[in-house]
Amino acid sequence: MADFSLTAQDVERLLADPSEQSRAATAVKVAEGLESQSLTAEERALADEILRAFAQDAAVAVRQAVVDSMKLSRQLPRDIAETLAKDVESLALPLLQSSPMLSDPFLIAMVRQSGGAQQEAIAGRSQISDSIVTNLVEFGGEKTLSKLVANPGAEIAEHNMAFMLERFPASDAITGSLAARAAVPARIMEYLMVAASDAIKAQLKSRPNYQKQIDELLSQGRERATLRMLGRGRTDQELEDVARQLQSSQRLTASLVLRALCLGDLRFFEVCMATAAKVPLKNARVLIHDQGTAGLTALYGRSGLFPNFLPAVRHALEIAHETNFDGGPDDLNRYRRRLIERILTDPHGMMPEDIEYLLDKLSDLEASSRAA
Repeated sequence: MADFSLTAQDVERLLADPSEQSRAATAVKVAEGLESQSLTAEERALADEILRAFAQDAAVAVRQAVVDSMKLSRQLPRDIAETLAKDVESLALPLLQSSPMLSDPFLIAMVRQSGGAQQEAIAGRSQISDSIVTNLVEFGGEKTLSKLVANPGAEIAEHNMAFMLERFPASDAITGSLAARAAVPARIMEYLMVAASDAIKAQLKSRPNYQKQIDELLSQGRERATLRMLGRGRTDQELEDVARQLQSSQRLTASLVLRALCLGDLRFFEVCMATAAKVPLKNARVLIHDQGTAGLTALYGRSGLFPNFLPAVRHALEIAHETNFDGGPDDLNRYRRRLIERILTDPHGMMPEDIEYLLDKLSDLEASSRAA
């Protein structure tokens, strides 16, 4: 405003006015004045104090006038923005989604402490840093993450995409939004092409820039994606369900079993062998870990898996028995790295594509170790 000035008398009169409508109109006037380049330092400080008072006004309409006028402004004092961002939802949500005066630490605290509506508002901000994304991925619900993934201004690293899919593996909303992003990392695409619905797979296939990558994934990536989907902490029953599903779709192969073993996933290896051989898991474990080779040989023969893989499976199992977890942070990756390094020193009849897979996996583990 070209002519904006406030005196102490103005402040006393405006704050004493009992009319809610009058106070709201004054709040708008003060907000507009803060955007003026002609305010003196004294006038600006006075305007800030008036806004602080209105931000604590008992009438929601008055506080709403402050939010509506200042939600996009860089002139809104940070403490007022934070106060109103903790207010009732009708006031808080516009600020959480739009205010440039809310810092990353404040927004992260809100993600951790607030409910779904606040989290969804933050997920809709025009620019969202990696640190905020990481917290949204950890604490947000399915609706929040779907909105986050659909937001082109969100910096979503591959590991955060993977964590979303781990938390909500059956969410068409999340997988669909991932498939629609401008760039989809290769490993996330592997997961989508294996686990997503037919509609989302068709959505990916319809994008010409992904066609070559998709063709390669369809022919080579199913086993890798399956193993990546299996994390530590799954129960035997969950693993058995996965193995039965793989068997019903003719994807329980010797290559998959060997790769699981080479990654140190003994439990999934045991479950796959039991499922393929149609014997109880307890019995399969006895045969697998029996001293000597007779038990494993008999179980493998009953499984119907490609017989040429047996020497490599036996060799990988021997090394797995000799390799231990160290108990430190990230010990799973270090265990896998040691196991793969030992297997690669003596591939013992492994197929070239499986050796290539282990080499790729070793490179990934080494990169992960350097990043840590």
